[in-house]
Amino acid sequence: LRAREKAVQSLAAGAHFLPGAFRVRRPGCHGTRGRLRTTMIIEICVDCIASVEACTEAGADRIELCAGLVEGGTTPSAGFLKAARRAFSGRIMMMIRPRGGDFVYSAEEAEIMREDIRQARDGGADGVVFGCLLPDGSVDKAPTASLLECSRGMDVTFHRAFDVSRDLHQSLEELVA
Repeated sequence: LRAREKAVQSLAAGAHFLPGAFRVRRPGCHGTRGRLRTTMIIEICVDCIASVEACTEAGADRIELCAGLVEGGTTPSAGFLKAARRAFSGRIMMMIRPRGGDFVYSAEEAEIMREDIRQARDGGADGVVFGCLLPDGSVDKAPTASLLECSRGMDVTFHRAFDVSRDLHQSLEELVA
């Protein structure tokens, strides 16, 4: 584990990242002869092919493909996804966000997001990352349900919109319902 931690630290120091763009996920614990062992998944947000290649070298498990990290992450191009798929054999999550700013989307923007999900699937993404809120900060259920339906069979993460939602506990209950 120490060698992997050093590799990932080197990666984080040399690639293009914003604070908070590096995540260690612990999806579950697995029993091993009466002991619990935590499985770590290393996921790194990337916005250029050089960062994707660095993730491959460092042994990252999963990447989150983004454009516009300075704006909090927006949908990357289909060409970037295809290049990333060729360069990275791990799981690729693709940001679905038509613009920076808030997470309150019009019907037209929600349609753009559905099309971006279809293109992500066709381009080889394993999953998508999105989040929709109402102006009051609660989860916008209608577009969220529509995007979930469109991404059926893919991994889905409700992203930073959750962090800025009005009530984290209520938002979590709405999302798992």
